[in-house]
Amino acid sequence: MRIVYQLGDGAALAPLEPWHAEQFAAAVDKAREHLAPWIPFAHTVTDVDTAREFLQRLANDHANDTRHAYAIWQDEQIVGGVLFPRFDATSGVCEIGVWLVPQAQGRGLVTRAARELVDWAIRDRGMVRVGWHVEPGNERSKAVARRLGMTFEGVRRLAYTIAGTHQDEEIWSVLASEWRSEPVKFFDVTYGNFGTDVQAAVRRGAFGEDIGQNSWLTADDWRRYVGWLGLAEGTRLLDIASGSGGPAVCAAVETGCGVVGLDLHPQGVETGVGLAAERGVSDRVRFVEGDASDRLPFDDATFDAVICIDAIHHLPDRGAALAECHRVLRPGGRILYTDPIMVTGMLTNDEIRVRSSVGFFQFTPPGVNERLLDQAGFDVVRAEPASDNMRDIAYRWRQTRAELHDELVRLEGRATFDAQQQFFQTTSALAGEGRLSRYAFHAVKRS
Repeated sequence: MRIVYQLGDGAALAPLEPWHAEQFAAAVDKAREHLAPWIPFAHTVTDVDTAREFLQRLANDHANDTRHAYAIWQDEQIVGGVLFPRFDATSGVCEIGVWLVPQAQGRGLVTRAARELVDWAIRDRGMVRVGWHVEPGNERSKAVARRLGMTFEGVRRLAYTIAGTHQDEEIWSVLASEWRSEPVKFFDVTYGNFGTDVQAAVRRGAFGEDIGQNSWLTADDWRRYVGWLGLAEGTRLLDIASGSGGPAVCAAVETGCGVVGLDLHPQGVETGVGLAAERGVSDRVRFVEGDASDRLPFDDATFDAVICIDAIHHLPDRGAALAECHRVLRPGGRILYTDPIMVTGMLTNDEIRVRSSVGFFQFTPPGVNERLLDQAGFDVVRAEPASDNMRDIAYRWRQTRAELHDELVRLEGRATFDAQQQFFQTTSALAGEGRLSRYAFHAVKRS
């Protein structure tokens, strides 16, 4: 098997070939009910023979450079794939699609695989446009399109059929002129170098008291938020987008509560595990790698409180994410999150671009959070302005990094250093001028 790209967590992307028919048929059979509403081959690949016929047609088209297919492998089994159902090298236009078995969801595999292949199509093959066609109800697929920076273009009505039924089709795309193969590697750089002296110096300069935070959060505000949630010995907290794990560990040490931290970045999870062991709370604190924009990997009514600091804007479907928080909370459970990019003034396209440079961002106007919390089954207790922290911390963060310029450039590289400095400068200015605001939302699950 020729590996194209290592996806992490033991998963890899490789070409899907006719001799993979047995593994492909097994994967489709395992996920058929899940795939059937969205994926045509879920209705036609029914055994090894039909799988081989399907893969042979793809192989023939691959030889003609008109279609290309790849499989996502985990533990020598196919768990998903990425397909170019249309690939026109002459016009420079192609279309990409993805599929995944339910057991492999929530780990970012599809997004990483699709990002690698969009990058190949644009940078190596010279595509000027990569399209993404999706049934309007397929929220997971649309979430991947958003993470890739694609633009929604419209709906083609009754544009294709699945199992003889005509379906509408949403069209998304990204152009070569818009493509960024990777966001600024803010999180990878931060978590990967968390234990270095220079990163510790940056945190002290930005936050004052260093509890391992990585957002617009002071230690005093973290303790205040923990107090709002009523954490104590015997209670359980879910920290969504737990980052390095420092605040989660701090909550466990200072209140005696149990904590589960969920984060998409394996380096952040690894750092959190180390911090929990160092502070002697590994028996009460654990960290899980996962994507909070998918179904949360926890049973109903598991937690007394959920917290999400300065990360809700990275989740493409906020309403669905809040509904998941409601599901995993016990009756009367509390949720607290901060939204750091509420639009409270006029923004230019360049300012939005800079603010979005570290990943997918969803900007929200006032009133949306309260409405979504209500729809998810929460009663809002308070909505508190918290923009001053964002303004001041961004300013101090940038100033401290400037003082440590040489060490950080060696650690991060010139391009990442400069991009982060621009990000902090823009953030401080927008918050200071009141055009971009940060609020803390605290709500209680309705019984």
